Amino acid sequence: EVPAGATTRGVAGGPGRVGRVISLVRLHLLGLRGPLPSLLGLLLIMGAVSFVSGSIVPVSGFLTGAALAGGLSGVIAERSGINRLLASLPVSRADVVNSYWAVAVLHLLAASALYAAIGLPLGVLPGDLLDLPLVLIMGQALGIPVFLHFGRVRGLLVWANAIVVLAGLGALVLSFRPIRDLALWTTTGHGLLLALGACALVGLWVLSHRLYLGQDQ
Repeated sequence: EVPAGATTRGVAGGPGRVGRVISLVRLHLLGLRGPLPSLLGLLLIMGAVSFVSGSIVPVSGFLTGAALAGGLSGVIAERSGINRLLASLPVSRADVVNSYWAVAVLHLLAASALYAAIGLPLGVLPGDLLDLPLVLIMGQALGIPVFLHFGRVRGLLVWANAIVVLAGLGALVLSFRPIRDLALWTTTGHGLLLALGACALVGLWVLSHRLYLGQDQ
């Protein structure tokens, strides 16, 4: 039985679903306090390398990896001690899944802000600042349902292969000039891409809830 400590009281006493999700997010973020100083040190090193070399690649690579690892840390740790604790708290499974998505969004926003803050002085065009968020959205949205269903080890393999396949399919589709011109250079194409992306995100969010509801704790 989980002792009625401050963390438990914070979750139980939250004002409705939003309060419970916020408290769960705080639990996930508490687990990341340990590596935070090391990550900040590495970010400073990568930032210095980028400014010296004039290339944003070191920073973008580091931010992408850190945001994906941190954003998916809760769902990757599924069935670990922290998730057994979550299962014992007075929250619904929907709250737990929503907290996974909220943690992913927080890491997405933090990485995107840092990328813009470092990239703009290095000459990254404003339109290119969307590249990193798009990669993170795809990786995190795929990762949450995949890791919920397959677990940590198999999930990592399935997730990595799915990203490679989707990137390959995207490159193949865009290799056809009429499709590329429609998707990248027209308002209609942008609208279609946004609609497809929104539908995919909603679908993956619903799928992650169904997968978690079907699990035995």
